[in-house]
Amino acid sequence: MCTIMTVSSDHYTDELVEQIREDARFNSDGFGLVLVNAGELSTVVRSMDIETIIDTLACSPWERMFLHCRMATNGSVSLVNTHGWDFGGTFIMHNGILRGADADRFAVDSMAIGQWVCDGGINLALTNLRAQPFANVLMVVEDSLAYTVSRSLAGSLYTDWKGNFSTNEMGELSFLVPCYYTVTHTFQDTAPVAKAG
Repeated sequence: MCTIMTVSSDHYTDELVEQIREDARFNSDGFGLVLVNAGELSTVVRSMDIETIIDTLACSPWERMFLHCRMATNGSVSLVNTHGWDFGGTFIMHNGILRGADADRFAVDSMAIGQWVCDGGINLALTNLRAQPFANVLMVVEDSLAYTVSRSLAGSLYTDWKGNFSTNEMGELSFLVPCYYTVTHTFQDTAPVAKAG
C-alpha cells in the first residue's frame, strides 16, 4: 500500500532516509514530494526515481516535506498517476483505497479527493473522506499556508504530536493516530489550528 509522510527538517535523519528507501522498495510506482521553506511552498517534484527525491531533499532548503511513495492499486504506473497532484493550489497525497461512484470516475481513485476540493473545498473533501473506510490523506494548501492530515478507519498513521506524520512507525513517530482523526497545522507553527475527532 502507498506510504505518506510529512516531517519537519529537524526530523530528517539517516534513519528517515533509510525509511524512505525502504518505502520505495515496496512502493516503487512513482514518488511525489512537496517542500515548504520559509513558510512558502518552494518545491514540487514528481518522479519515477526515488533517488531524484532523495537528492532534492539533500540539495534543497526546506522546513517541512510531504512525501508519497505509490503502489499502483488502480491506474497505470506512470508519472501522470503519481500523487502530489495540484488541485487549484491544494496538493493531495493519499494512502488507501477509495470506493464509490466518485472514485470510479477516475483512472486513480485518489483523484476523487481533488474533485471534492474543487467542488466544495477542503471541508467537502473531509466530509466525503469520513465515509471512506481506508483513506489516510495529506492536503497541503498553498494559499492558506497550512496542511491538513486526515485518517479514516483502517490502515495506520503515526505521529509525534508535533505536526509530523507517517504511515510507518519510526523514531518519535510512534503514536498511533486515532481513527477518524483530522487536524490542520500552519507551516509557521506546529500547534494545530483546527481539530475534529
